Amino acid sequence: MSYVVNISAAARNDDNWRASLPPGAGWNVVANKNGSAQDFNQGSGGKFIYIYYQTAESGKGVSAIRFITGKEAVPPAGWQKINVDLNDGAGGLYIYLCFQNSAESDYIGTLQSGYGDSKESAFSDFGEFAVVMAQDINQGAGGKFIYLGYYYNG
Repeated sequence: MSYVVNISAAARNDDNWRASLPPGAGWNVVANKNGSAQDFNQGSGGKFIYIYYQTAESGKGVSAIRFITGKEAVPPAGWQKINVDLNDGAGGLYIYLCFQNSAESDYIGTLQSGYGDSKESAFSDFGEFAVVMAQDINQGAGGKFIYLGYYYNG
């Protein structure tokens, strides 16, 4: 069974998310419940922000995800920071995604976004077993309420 082994992000001037897909096998763009690539700055007027995740059937898997905030935010020990401001160009809070790999843990199987005109409508996009991150990725930038969630394998 495949699981998430790496995460990346890109800030673009256009909505061509495929142009920033990292090289190599197994990369996917985080999509919403409709299966469309999620612009994590949707409605805020900033750059187009896409989050990508790589899946594989071997190697250390991603076991945890978190956000850190602030222009010079430093990740906690043992965490990898993706150095893309998820509010780039939107004027909101500086938000960065971090993840942790583990050799022995429950691994994340897939990532998904939820969005809407309220927190409640964004959260309703996720299935029953989703772990939904509490950070509104558009915080302070206007636009839609957008959240990142994930599902563990098994």
